Amino acid sequence: MARFLPFAALVLAMLFWGSAPAFTRFLVTSMPPGDLLVMRFAVVGPIYGLYVFGVSGWRIARGDLPRLIAVSLVGMAGYNLAMNFGLAHTPAGVAGLIVATQPLLIIFGTSLVNRERPRRAAIVGSLVAIIGTIVLFGDALTASGNSGSVTLTGVGLMFASGVAWSLFVIAGKPLIERYGSIRITTATVMIATLPMLSLATAQTPHTVATLPAAAWLAFAYVTACAMMCGTLCWNFAVGRLHASLTAPFLFSIPVIAVVSGHVILGETISTSMAAGGALIIAGVAWAQFGGRYRRLTARDTARPMRAS
Repeated sequence: MARFLPFAALVLAMLFWGSAPAFTRFLVTSMPPGDLLVMRFAVVGPIYGLYVFGVSGWRIARGDLPRLIAVSLVGMAGYNLAMNFGLAHTPAGVAGLIVATQPLLIIFGTSLVNRERPRRAAIVGSLVAIIGTIVLFGDALTASGNSGSVTLTGVGLMFASGVAWSLFVIAGKPLIERYGSIRITTATVMIATLPMLSLATAQTPHTVATLPAAAWLAFAYVTACAMMCGTLCWNFAVGRLHASLTAPFLFSIPVIAVVSGHVILGETISTSMAAGGALIIAGVAWAQFGGRYRRLTARDTARPMRAS
């Protein structure tokens, strides 16, 4: 029975992360995205701060502090800012499919940093994903559902969140290898809390005081389940399974995001959305695993705390 626990943890993590865009979309259409970020980091930041200083210990070398601060502000804070403000202008299902292209940014970003030519599979997979993106937005920019329509602003912000997350993974990899994914992720969340709290305005207390019960439930879900429990489940699984088993599970996230957006928010799943999404997922999968089976390490699959 114990051998199935890591797989159960993986399934839970995918459900939490995949459904998070729908709940976040519900929240940012009910309140200012900045207030949501203030609330989330006001809760999570101190908790992670207690973990960093009270459980794991700081133990970050002085020479690594500039990289840690840069990764925290550009990667962690940038990712959360672009993701939350992007979801205010983008349906959850479309956002989930855009997020699915993020591994391509990491592949080409890593090749650029290492001054290596991208593998042929990465190039072919990227072309397929680009075609999928074109198909996805064939009618998405004019289509609308119960939760609103896609805008260029929203699409741009969602892609920007992918760039920020890619910078987190690429620039943060030396830190993760040296100190572990949990310690670095918690430290970056703690550091990113300060700029997030600066988003508070005179209206923030009123927003908190008048938040309806449904929004509080959604807030509890995205904060406790998606942001905290999802990452705990992921780290539990990757610590016990080879990454060649865990990495493919990540391709279920955009599918869950599309289904969650439809079930929770009543978003329309168009033919072009389904076809474009299938091409995007296929392209990303081929870029990562095509040609030869790429044996990733658990550190290669380390992920930031998702705030979507």
